Amino acid sequence: MEALVIVLDVGPSTGTLCADGGATFIDTALLCCDRIAQRKLFEDKNKDHMAVVVVGSEESDNRLADADADQYQHVSLARRLAPVDWPLVRMLSPDRLHATEAQGDWLDGLVVALDHLVEMIRTHKYQQRRIVLLTDFGGPLCTDQLDAIKAGLRKYDVDLMAIGTELATDGSDEMQLKPTGKTEPADDLQMKTEDGSALGGGEPRPGPSGARGLYRHDGKAKTRQQLEGESAVVQLIRAVDGGFFTFEQALPQLLFFHKRKSRAAPWNAPLQIGESLSINITGYSQIKKVTMPSWRKLAAGPQPAPVKRRTTYERQDEQRSAVPFEETERAYRYGTTLVPFSRLDQQELEYRSGAPRSIQVLGFTSASNVGPHLYQDTQTVQVVARRGDTGAEAALSALIHALQETDMVAVARRTYNNGGTPRLGALRPNIRHDLECLVWVQLPFAEDMRNPLFPPLPTAVPQETLSAVDQLIDAMDLTAPAAEEASERLEPGALLSPQFQRLYQVLAARALHPGEPLPPPDADLLRQLSPDPALAAPDALRAVAAACPLTELLLPHQRRETGRDVFQAAAAAAPDQAGPAATVTDLIKPEVTEVGTVNPAEDFDVLLRRDDVRFDELCSQMQRVISRLVRESLTRPALLEKTVAAIGRLRTACRGVSPAAYNAWVAEARGQLSERPAVWQRVVADRLGPIVASESAHPAAEEAEATRFYDGGAAAAAAVEAVQAAEQEAAEDLLDDL
Repeated sequence: MEALVIVLDVGPSTGTLCADGGATFIDTALLCCDRIAQRKLFEDKNKDHMAVVVVGSEESDNRLADADADQYQHVSLARRLAPVDWPLVRMLSPDRLHATEAQGDWLDGLVVALDHLVEMIRTHKYQQRRIVLLTDFGGPLCTDQLDAIKAGLRKYDVDLMAIGTELATDGSDEMQLKPTGKTEPADDLQMKTEDGSALGGGEPRPGPSGARGLYRHDGKAKTRQQLEGESAVVQLIRAVDGGFFTFEQALPQLLFFHKRKSRAAPWNAPLQIGESLSINITGYSQIKKVTMPSWRKLAAGPQPAPVKRRTTYERQDEQRSAVPFEETERAYRYGTTLVPFSRLDQQELEYRSGAPRSIQVLGFTSASNVGPHLYQDTQTVQVVARRGDTGAEAALSALIHALQETDMVAVARRTYNNGGTPRLGALRPNIRHDLECLVWVQLPFAEDMRNPLFPPLPTAVPQETLSAVDQLIDAMDLTAPAAEEASERLEPGALLSPQFQRLYQVLAARALHPGEPLPPPDADLLRQLSPDPALAAPDALRAVAAACPLTELLLPHQRRETGRDVFQAAAAAAPDQAGPAATVTDLIKPEVTEVGTVNPAEDFDVLLRRDDVRFDELCSQMQRVISRLVRESLTRPALLEKTVAAIGRLRTACRGVSPAAYNAWVAEARGQLSERPAVWQRVVADRLGPIVASESAHPAAEEAEATRFYDGGAAAAAAVEAVQAAEQEAAEDLLDDL
């Protein structure tokens, strides 16, 4: 737990505008304070305490001023050390804090902050203590207690960090600022450059131009009083090995919210090789995907009790009567059928390996057989020897070096809990100057594999193309030389997720301004999402484009032909091509995918000319459509011609391919056809019955079979006509009775 005290100067000089008309010093300082508070507010399980001391306040609200009325004037302890909350964030806003006409000594503010820390240390255990000073050094200064402040900061192990405008450097010994190798600030206030390197070196230092430090934020030259104040803060920072950051350095880094680093929970288990070798190991999650927080158990505003989820089940009746959970049963829907799947079935379905928590080596294979494309899951695990077990350390080290020297990996099964589901994975050796370990990565099963097919690449590539690509790779190299060692742009360990950063910004805006529209993303956040201009490499890109000309390839579902395209294609076709000429109706006609009831004969012809449609499936579609048309022809006489045309087209196609298929269908459909006298009369008149041997070169029916078909159908049709006539006569008698 950390104790952080912000000492904020709100004297009259902090309210002057910048030379370019930008924000005042106090507005920029409040923005820094706001971001510091929000970073701590959004950290998981953050228990840090934060206080605010205001220098230049109208009143003097601190216990040191109460003891001595002539000292520590215009310094107020605006907030005591307490957990960070939204009231603190609201207090650090221009509406609550602004420049005043009172002047206070920022060194007095440091003494009040240190006194409050000492007071709170007696009742709280703070592992870290820190004071952040934000001032333009424009107020009065008394350095009589400078040595006492240094001693107090060192005695109570208090870090000092100052944020403000660039310090002056005039070449004198007391103002010449050089790094001394101070360690980096803590994680929640650690500031880095865009390439990920730490800022400040722990010491105050000048910016790009030392002359800039001679001027205030409003463009005027700094006063002697301000230069003396900067000299005093430099002495304090050097005394406690603190740090100084300019607004330009601090604001872009304070924009981003950092997740508090926590030690990964150890996973203790044996590493088993064969039946006789067991090594005690511990696994730590090295990389694990972080998911977005869930709001299901949260509610806006204060709640008298914790939010609990409750699921109820109701019948779909008028009363919406409730059903106890014990009386419900899970089921899966297959078409219109519900198949129950009880909780007992679910338990029986779950696989229980019965294996203890362990990693069991199944064998070894070449590292080339387990490429990165086979890595699965959302985490990797570092496997090290159990702490304090020297035998395990020696055995695991020998295994790691053997795998490294032979370029092999171990294929193993990992059971996380006793009796849990085993996972297949690989153990890769990882040897660094400060660590030897095995890295566990999960491997897929056969059901998880996808094998897309791609056309072969050209085997011979021109040298000009290779040179152009090499030039592009060199121009877009992420490795940039630094002062001491190479650093890398877009390093995963230093790159924060824009999704999380935007989420926190939106939540803060909604909490502080609930009725206003959400603000746009911050410019620094958008810059992180944009390509680095230094890596644009336009010359190399033009060289690759010239060496590898590309053409746009549209997928079939992306092609959109216009009328001009169709007519130009038709005009370019050979004049002796067979087939009718295209009409406007053909151009707007939708693509035929199956036989429909609107134009069944035409749909059948279109599909019959396609190579990707099987003839038996096409006949089945046509038969179903004919059956539907026959049923509807009783109430819609206009469908008669369409029905007869469809039967005739099916019979003609089957006559040259498969007469037996048509004969089998028409014999089965005779009963349905004869129930519609109008349809049956046309079937008889157009001779649409069985295909006889004299009509086809393929095996077909005999003449006698066709005669029996027509005679049997005629008798059934006559019976249907008699029934319909009797029903019509009965209906007329009823009308006569009226």
